[in-house]
Amino acid sequence: MNQPFSKRNLLALCALAFGVVLGCGGRAETIEGGGAGGSSIGSGATTSVGGAGHGGTTSVAQGGSMAIGVAGGPSAGSPGSAGSVDQCGTVSCPAIACGAGAMLVLEPGTCCPVCISKCSMVACPGLTCPSGFMLQSSPDDCCPSCVPNPVIDCATGMANYKMTRSQLTDKYKDGCKTDADCVVVVPTNACESGCGYVAVTNQALDDLLTNLGSSAMMNCGSCMNGPVPPCAAPRIPVCEQNQCVFPSN
Repeated sequence: MNQPFSKRNLLALCALAFGVVLGCGGRAETIEGGGAGGSSIGSGATTSVGGAGHGGTTSVAQGGSMAIGVAGGPSAGSPGSAGSVDQCGTVSCPAIACGAGAMLVLEPGTCCPVCISKCSMVACPGLTCPSGFMLQSSPDDCCPSCVPNPVIDCATGMANYKMTRSQLTDKYKDGCKTDADCVVVVPTNACESGCGYVAVTNQALDDLLTNLGSSAMMNCGSCMNGPVPPCAAPRIPVCEQNQCVFPSN
């Protein structure tokens, strides 16, 4: 007596007919590449193998579904900028109290402020004082100004001038190579008038007269000079041992 096919017999017949357990409700598909997919083979049950994922999770359900994610290495993002290092963060600066006329300034490349003079940032104009005045800087001012020359008695002033004159003539007679490099000069100013001849180099002539004039203005303002007396003709200076001098004979 023929019995009707059962569901089990039908499945067995399908398996024999195709040779593999495929179809009849099952499916097979292969996905190339190791992305988020992988491959899944199902015959009622589905197995998914993930590619190089970021998490790496495995889950198995009783319904026959298993998913495996292969744990990839940690995502090594591009390193962030290191940023600048504060080299002064651990420096302990001492307490500084600047005196009058000074202020605290943090100079480039340093960690601690320092006291500097306020006048170091002031550009003073060029100034030329008239006769009877001289440049002088006061403690409260950054730039010098013209003030009247101090009054010095004539005797003291003449002594100061003679000392300055001797020092300058010794300085400015040096440097000659031949007799032609030497010249004779007669300084005339508030301290002397007329016959004090000096032998110096040609190059130093202007410097000598300028410096002697300044010294005379400072020291001999109270002196009264008479008329210039007649002066004997000067001797011709010569160069001896690189110095301009008057010959002894």
